[in-house]
Amino acid sequence: MAFRLESLDDLPFFENKLERNGCRVERVGGADKYELGEAIRFTAPSEHRVELYYDMTIVGNGLPTTNPPPYPDGLLGIHPPRMDHTLLTTPDTPASLHFWQEVMGFRLTEQVVTPEGAPLAIWLERTRTPHDLAFIPGKPGGLHHFAFWLDSWEAIGRSADVLARAGVQIDTGPTRHGITRGHTIYFFDSSGNRNEVFTGGYWADPRMTPITWTADEMWMGIFYWDRCEKGAFISNYT
Repeated sequence: MAFRLESLDDLPFFENKLERNGCRVERVGGADKYELGEAIRFTAPSEHRVELYYDMTIVGNGLPTTNPPPYPDGLLGIHPPRMDHTLLTTPDTPASLHFWQEVMGFRLTEQVVTPEGAPLAIWLERTRTPHDLAFIPGKPGGLHHFAFWLDSWEAIGRSADVLARAGVQIDTGPTRHGITRGHTIYFFDSSGNRNEVFTGGYWADPRMTPITWTADEMWMGIFYWDRCEKGAFISNYT
């Protein structure tokens, strides 16, 4: 996964900070096939490969930059306008929380904690959304799902129709999360990866106190309406 930095000066800043914290950092220069400028790559403690960059070729969204209509003509399928977040697995949630907070500067918005108060699952942000990145317990380097943003609950319902007509396996939903308060559908693509379409949530103030869910109410947090495990949401990842 890759994250865009706020300035070109952040590349040496994070390179030095990551190396001081025990990460081996690789410089990547002008990776043309990815349309990136200079970047750095490293492996996080959870064994996920991460890239940080500043420059990327801007390809636009199919609309003119003067007097544009609301959306391009001829859109197919669900056509989400952008990615929203990624949920990964980690064998050590406290270590991942420490790394992404203290080294990478992410903010904790929500967490599920054990009866002893230790973090079990975590939701983190850098863009004032409920989450840009999240972790649940599981194997190192694991992917749970990618999530794509849709603009409304109505668009979530329409995506269910599109998936059903295409014969796509729906894992869960349409339903609602307690954690992040978003509306959602999970489904599997032809490569076997779980995807999500997501909308809603809230504006995450940087000063907010993280919201805590107790392990005994975890399923209310994950699926607020159902309040129980649905689909294969956890199986195969723990």
